[in-house]
Amino acid sequence: MKSNHFWAAGGKMLAVVTVAIIVVFLLAPGASAAVKYKVLHRFQGEDGAEPVAGSLVFDTAGNLYGMTISGGDYGYGAVFQLVPNTDGNWTENVLHSFTGGSDGSAPDDSSLIIGADGSLYGATPGGGDSGNGVVFELTPSLDGSWSENVLHSFSGGDGAHPDAGLVFDTFGNLYGTATRGGAHNRGVVFELTPNQDGTWSESVLYDFNGHKDGSCPQHTSPIFDPAGNLYGTTSALVPRNQRSTVFQLVPNGDGTWRENVLYVFPGKEGELALGSLAFDPAGNLYGAIVQGGAYGRGMVFKLTPNANGEWKEQVLHQFRGGKDGAAPFGGVVFDTQGNLYGTTLHGSGKSCSGWWGSGCGTVFKLMPTVNGPWTEQILHRFNGKPTGNPYGAVLLDGAGNLYAMTSDQNTDGLGVVFEITP
Repeated sequence: MKSNHFWAAGGKMLAVVTVAIIVVFLLAPGASAAVKYKVLHRFQGEDGAEPVAGSLVFDTAGNLYGMTISGGDYGYGAVFQLVPNTDGNWTENVLHSFTGGSDGSAPDDSSLIIGADGSLYGATPGGGDSGNGVVFELTPSLDGSWSENVLHSFSGGDGAHPDAGLVFDTFGNLYGTATRGGAHNRGVVFELTPNQDGTWSESVLYDFNGHKDGSCPQHTSPIFDPAGNLYGTTSALVPRNQRSTVFQLVPNGDGTWRENVLYVFPGKEGELALGSLAFDPAGNLYGAIVQGGAYGRGMVFKLTPNANGEWKEQVLHQFRGGKDGAAPFGGVVFDTQGNLYGTTLHGSGKSCSGWWGSGCGTVFKLMPTVNGPWTEQILHRFNGKPTGNPYGAVLLDGAGNLYAMTSDQNTDGLGVVFEITP
């Protein structure tokens, strides 16, 4: 069962691996023969359990990497690698098992990123010197082993409970978010800068105060625009009368940053903006709301900048629950033709149940039309036998295949890594 904690996060990218996407149209939902679902790995506990972390990542050799919130040698989660074999199967290697102590604990909703040297970077919301979480690096050795180095251990005043992915700038600095901590205990956006002696120094770029600027940036990995501005969402977790926001951080040139609130979600529509944002080539932002919308089951939105600096929202899809899906925790990702892909934690019409609704979850595709609304296509409905409940975002490879994980939160398994082939 996924722990009911609320944490958030933010890794070194002199060159983060980018996977080119070639789009292949998937057929209609009823044409199940056109879409193939395959389990690549089923977790057993010692090798990890409950992979609720954000999304998977590829290296240049085609290996997959991810994290689990529990399991491993000590029960506090693991970092794993999946290596493709020539026979179509995949072999799992556990790269690191978290001890729950100074090395970190329970990487919840955090994605890994890969640096230029092949090292992995991520965050855990628990563990560290004071239990407020860490940012870590895993470095491969020539003998195939991996060693962990904690880059920063949060104290609370500098942020607490980072539970999202990190992002690099072009200089190799790392950026992320922490759900709590900071001057007002409403979360922070932080930067980690490498020093010549191998250590890293943290700077708090922005302290959320829980008022109009938002609060608790939960599960949101910040993203850059070409001008070097950072974007993310706040969850409105604390206080409860707060609304979720989309924010921008702009560097001032003197090392400080200023926040602009781009959009405040109105009323119940603004309940829990979780997951990361995505840009299209025109500079529009896309994201997902977990709970809210007309049916209270979440929605996918688009924000378009106007000439006056304001941003206009367009709702692309509102989830109804049932076969349509519910609770899109992982946000959305683009293919090169402008289609959006994502997962829902619940929905599908099957018998799983949980905090955010009923159903075992779905994988969906949203397709734009020329002059009308976006069209949803369900690529896969999980039935809970034995797998279901995907939390994170999907990853697309160069052939248009999709990869993601299920947590099996309310089923009889410990989670899987799966592939969907059009």
